[in-house]
Order: sequence, then C-alpha cells, then structure tokens
Amino acid sequence: MFILVVIGWLGIGAGALAVFAGINGAGSFWIASGLSGAISGILFLALDKGLTLLREIRDALTGAPVARGGDPPARQAGPSSWDKAFLADD
Repeated sequence: MFILVVIGWLGIGAGALAVFAGINGAGSFWIASGLSGAISGILFLALDKGLTLLREIRDALTGAPVARGGDPPARQAGPSSWDKAFLADD
C-alpha cells in the first residue's frame, strides 16, 4: 500500500531532521522525538511489507492472479453472500 510507504519515509525523514536539530541545539527533547519518529517510520515500512506478504500468500493459496497495482479486480455480477444472507426477500 503506497500510503504506508509514504508515511514511513516521512516519519524517517522527520525523525532525522529532529535528531539533527537536537544534536545541534543540544536538546534532548528533539533527539527523543526524532528517534521515536524514525522508529515509527520503520514500523510503517515493516507493516507495508507484512501486508504485502500476507496478500501474496493469500493469492498463492487461492490461485488468484497477483495484482500489482492498477485497478482492483472486477466484482462478480450476481449478489454477494452478504446480500443473500441479510437482504433476502421474504
């Protein structure tokens, strides 16, 4: 997911700037917030990798073609199982 990668890199970049500001200004608050921002950015990148891996495992198990970006797959034409279960005509 592209947004997770963007948030991750922004967190790492903002963290690096805060650490740099803390080292130059000798402010422990800036260093601590910069390190936590960088760690958060790394965790967002790891979340993206984990979700991508789970999606690839699901596609391999179901035999579905692996979609690499672009448009989402088309929905089936008939009613879904949710429609059949909850919107059934009496």
